[in-house]
Amino acid sequence: MSESKPPPHPSIYTEIATGLRGQIMLAMPGMDDTRFERSVIYMTEHDENGAMGFVLNKRNKENMLHDILVKMPAVLANSTAADLPVYDGGPIKGETGYLIYNERDKDELVVSTSLGFLVNAIKKDVAPLPPMRLLLGYAGWTAGQLETELEQNIWLTLPCKADAILHVPHEQLYDHCVASLGFNLSALSHISGQA
Repeated sequence: MSESKPPPHPSIYTEIATGLRGQIMLAMPGMDDTRFERSVIYMTEHDENGAMGFVLNKRNKENMLHDILVKMPAVLANSTAADLPVYDGGPIKGETGYLIYNERDKDELVVSTSLGFLVNAIKKDVAPLPPMRLLLGYAGWTAGQLETELEQNIWLTLPCKADAILHVPHEQLYDHCVASLGFNLSALSHISGQA
């Protein structure tokens, strides 16, 4: 008769393991990676294989939409959309563009590599254009990496209000999210511990 192994010790983050999809992560004060300092990240994937998200508040100061499209559809080139700002979505696949927007009656933001939503808004003469973010790249974590960072108090999570998050100007987004918490974020300890 073989001896069975005891189940692994449950982590306090077991419940979070697949629960961050559709949530917001805020970089805690003291973040030592300058790429993510004061970042607001919208999480699109999070499971046992890893996690993926998009930084929403880091403006790419060098590029507008017309700078990153090799061949711009005429409907975009002949509109003010050609001058939409571009954001740095994260350090992975920085050459790939993503569009994040909120569809009506949806609780989550939509992420697409197609500009179809923007083209349709222009064709329908929607003015002003719906809130959206044009992003280059994304942020990613390998299996277990994000859980470790959460245990180290590098990130704070909160629900995403999909109908409002893109209405806040990028330079105010971090402070807006912090204010929604109802407490002083800088008063939280950056050092994890066990009671």
